[in-house]
Amino acid sequence: MKVKLLDCTLRDGGHINKSLFGKKVIDGIVNKMYHSNVDYLEVGFLRTDIDSFSPDVAIFSSIADAESKIPNFNGTTKLVLMAQEDQFDITKLEQCDKNSKFQIIRVSFHDYDKEQGLVFCKKVIDKGYQCCINPINLPGYTDLEILEIVQRVNELNPMAFTIVDTFGSLQKRDLNRIYYLVENNLNKDISIGLHLHENLSLAFSLGQEILSIKNPCRDVIIDGSLYGMVEFREI
Repeated sequence: MKVKLLDCTLRDGGHINKSLFGKKVIDGIVNKMYHSNVDYLEVGFLRTDIDSFSPDVAIFSSIADAESKIPNFNGTTKLVLMAQEDQFDITKLEQCDKNSKFQIIRVSFHDYDKEQGLVFCKKVIDKGYQCCINPINLPGYTDLEILEIVQRVNELNPMAFTIVDTFGSLQKRDLNRIYYLVENNLNKDISIGLHLHENLSLAFSLGQEILSIKNPCRDVIIDGSLYGMVEFREI
């Protein structure tokens, strides 16, 4: 099985500049990522909680909106959008078109609204998309809560489940504990993702650690960003 790379500069990097990259920069990043053959490219948020959308901003009101703004390229890179459960009206999500550039949606949600988040994930899957489930701040869950959400994820059987270190507080022993809880209980055909931040200057070493402990029979998807743009978060 493979180690895959997902670039999330245009999505998570948007927390630094309110997603106002400018169309020239957005198109440049997309085209360069296409040519690099990165496995996955997350181009921004799906959101319905703001009044207006612009080609200069990596936020999209719908799949059709993203289709119209992201350049085409005949390569192997798969495009991804993220929807946070409390920021996007799932009823506005179009049925997945097999000819669309966008077949994958990552869904995030907080621990306090995980029930709504998991229902949201099911609706994404029911509309025909591949779904990656990204619970915000998974290190803040207890072991029992991790096992409980993994069981719920198994029932949905999404494309991937991601260990999201929202506040950059993860250390090696924590990663090992969480990874093995997930690895030993997650359906074997679901990929495990890893999304890190650099608050403790451990992101690179933790990326190396998961490569050393990963199950060779399961795909791992590691998030990265240009110039470490998404690496620091306030705690």
